[in-house]
Amino acid sequence: MRSPLVERMGGDLLARGASAAAKARAQARCLAELAQRIQGILGRIRRGGKHGSDRWRIILMSAYNWIDINRNCPSCHSDAHIKCQAHYFSDYSGDDSGRFHDRNYRLGQAMSWWNQSDPKYLSFLEGESNPDGMKVNRLIECCYSTCMSCDADLYVAIAFLVNTPEKILDVGLIADWPANRPR
Repeated sequence: MRSPLVERMGGDLLARGASAAAKARAQARCLAELAQRIQGILGRIRRGGKHGSDRWRIILMSAYNWIDINRNCPSCHSDAHIKCQAHYFSDYSGDDSGRFHDRNYRLGQAMSWWNQSDPKYLSFLEGESNPDGMKVNRLIECCYSTCMSCDADLYVAIAFLVNTPEKILDVGLIADWPANRPR
């Protein structure tokens, strides 16, 4: 039994004596339609705003790493393990050790990154603004974070010294994201 997608892609055309060109045209039409549907599904996510509003936003894919901290959760008020999604010093490229993506770090642990002499060293800053006007060896990133005890959506402001997450500046509920920090 063939799936409807295979049927629509022209899989049965050859069995019915259709030319290879007809099959190719049918497959191209189906793939174009499928790509359009996928773009519509994956290109937008429903984001519930206050009072149940129906706002949509485009998903932007970007690399990230995880920084694990232990702090008091502002939601459950317990000393909890919090996972922070950090985009600074993250990239889908990498070196011999692998991609600079989806790795786990702790405060004080240097993040894997290109050598400072490499032109890619500051590539993660392209298009970024640093609201504090700090030099590039001292950065602050506000990270989407999750309390692993109560599953609360949080933000965590992390200060970096070069490529090392140095200290936690603030932890709060995502609804209270600081206005001076880009999302």
